[in-house]
Amino acid sequence: NGVGTARSCPVAVQFLKAVAERGQWGSALSDALQALQDGTPAAPLHIYATLAEGGYEVAQSNVAFLLDQSFMKNRTLLGLQGEALAQRAQEMYRRAAQQGNVNAELRLGDFNYYGYGVTEDLEAAVQHYRVAAESRNAQAMFDLAYMYAH
Repeated sequence: NGVGTARSCPVAVQFLKAVAERGQWGSALSDALQALQDGTPAAPLHIYATLAEGGYEVAQSNVAFLLDQSFMKNRTLLGLQGEALAQRAQEMYRRAAQQGNVNAELRLGDFNYYGYGVTEDLEAAVQHYRVAAESRNAQAMFDLAYMYAH
């Protein structure tokens, strides 16, 4: 039993995660945003990657987005290009999705649907779209509808 409430490890983790994300490293997120607004994605990517490795979901999502954008625009970023970018982005989206990031879940569906960085897997795409759709994500709902219709 919990103290004054039913014991729940998942709820405890949610609260502890929220506290941890408001720590002193929050200023590093501001620094990364400023660096991103000032120029190329390489500098903020280093800052976000450091935070992402610490388990910070917002940073994981931001790293994935920067890598994803470079992949989609066929650019090189930190010596990575093509499928290597897609694979790293997919890994960061996976980490963010594990922490409940719905947009990351949606992009994982896209990566599986189109075969970005992974072998095309339509069943996995449906699974990711379904998770995002259950969180009321309209794009995921549309993607599922499209897959069922075709």
